[in-house]
Amino acid sequence: MMINLALFLQFAHFGALCFGGGYVIIPMLYHAFVEETGFFTPAEFGNLSSLAQMTPGAVSVNSATYIGYLQNGVGGSLAATIGLVTPTLILATLAIYFLKKYKDTLWIQGILKGTRLAALAMVFSAVFIFLGMSVFSMPIPFQEIAKSVLNGSFSLPDDFRINVIETIVCALAVFLSYKTRFSITMLLFLSGVVGGLLGVFM
Repeated sequence: MMINLALFLQFAHFGALCFGGGYVIIPMLYHAFVEETGFFTPAEFGNLSSLAQMTPGAVSVNSATYIGYLQNGVGGSLAATIGLVTPTLILATLAIYFLKKYKDTLWIQGILKGTRLAALAMVFSAVFIFLGMSVFSMPIPFQEIAKSVLNGSFSLPDDFRINVIETIVCALAVFLSYKTRFSITMLLFLSGVVGGLLGVFM
């Protein structure tokens, strides 16, 4: 029971801060469950993210359901999912009311611009996390890069490298997504098939 309550409160916290869409929650989950608690390794978190993409529904809800299930079964998945969506229901209702009433005021317009910028920053953070889990051999060592630059040089860890095949698959997925307007379902299916074949034959 206490585990479910803790899951509910933790994901309610995420839900209250998850402005800008499902991908905004990825950096929050990564920090909480990889960097702070070590509940997932970066590779395991990558598998979680992939599973959340491949199953119907929002990335944030799928992630909450999956993490909750791993921690305390069906009860944990329900607690985490309900915790995540509860603040959204409350805040979205309030936001709709205030936007409808005060949408033309300068302070509301300013709030919207500010939250868009913050959401953009969080999405970029999610992109860097995905790069570290797929295209690169390890999470991007921003602190080490910054220290080396401040010391007048630029160096990367010896085991930091680009995974060539994964980079090609990623570039192909980006091309298909933006140039041919593939549906996201077809794109996920094709990427999964290519990744599966690479895993078998390479």
